Amino acid sequence: MTESIPIAPVGQLHDFDIGKLEEVAPNINQIHSAVQRGLLQHPTKFRRDETGRGFPYHLLHTQLNNGEKILRDWLVWSIEKQSLFCFCCRLFYNGPEQSRPSLARVQGICGNWQKLYEKIPQHQESATHKSCYLKWRKLEKTISNSATIDMKLDQSIQSEILQWKLILVRLLDITLFLAKRGLPFRGITEKLGDPHNGLFLGICELLARYDKVLELHLAAVKEAQDSNRRMQVTYLSKETQNEFIECCANAVRTRLLKEIEDSKYYAVIVDATPDTGPWSKMSLSYATFTAIWKDNMRCRNDFRILWTIKKDTVRQGKLAHP
Repeated sequence: MTESIPIAPVGQLHDFDIGKLEEVAPNINQIHSAVQRGLLQHPTKFRRDETGRGFPYHLLHTQLNNGEKILRDWLVWSIEKQSLFCFCCRLFYNGPEQSRPSLARVQGICGNWQKLYEKIPQHQESATHKSCYLKWRKLEKTISNSATIDMKLDQSIQSEILQWKLILVRLLDITLFLAKRGLPFRGITEKLGDPHNGLFLGICELLARYDKVLELHLAAVKEAQDSNRRMQVTYLSKETQNEFIECCANAVRTRLLKEIEDSKYYAVIVDATPDTGPWSKMSLSYATFTAIWKDNMRCRNDFRILWTIKKDTVRQGKLAHP
């Protein structure tokens, strides 16, 4: 299982302990994780070596020919192993094992600090170290560029999600407007710009004159319709309108049932309309009673379900779906 890496600029988490790598040659996932997290920062105090000698802090820097001192950014201390490592060589060395540098071994250097005066400058000037250092920086740049692309892609996806949410809110408001008034949704066509496309699409076109979100969406849909090109999704079809209506109905039904459950008193009213044919209609209504004052009650008749009943199933107590 790959390790989850928090979102941060490449190499700036500074929380990867190179001493936790137990493999002699780390795999590609471990190398990527180490480079993306970045090497640990140096502690403020190092332990003494086995001879009791203090750590030579000045070796953490190197002096250029012009006298300028710069940090040896590849030199890292492991809290896990209490040892010193070369970060890039520990990750990228792929030569013969007998030639592996001390700073690139699993245990690192943790013995006599006196030897560091010779080993660190030699290691820094070696061709192996220079090659590993270039691989480290190249991979770091590659990951950084990839992270930038991923970030832009994620921003694009989030922007598109927000755009669709805004469109759906407007279409849902139109659905509620028509449903509350019991008005029909569809016409005889689903083509935008046609005066016979129904109230749902007609209101969409009206609001698009004043709303930029709907204007852009309907313009894209109309362009696809005019060129006989099928869009992946529009949320304007009759199937989507039915889904909107069903979602609204479920929400209303759930809320009313909750009110019935919370009511101390409620009544059930059943009515039927017999017919000469094999089917009859039956309605079931709920009335809830809420106490307003001590001796007063308020009655609300909110909920009605219609069933279609086949006469020969009434005796069996079976009802068709509403």
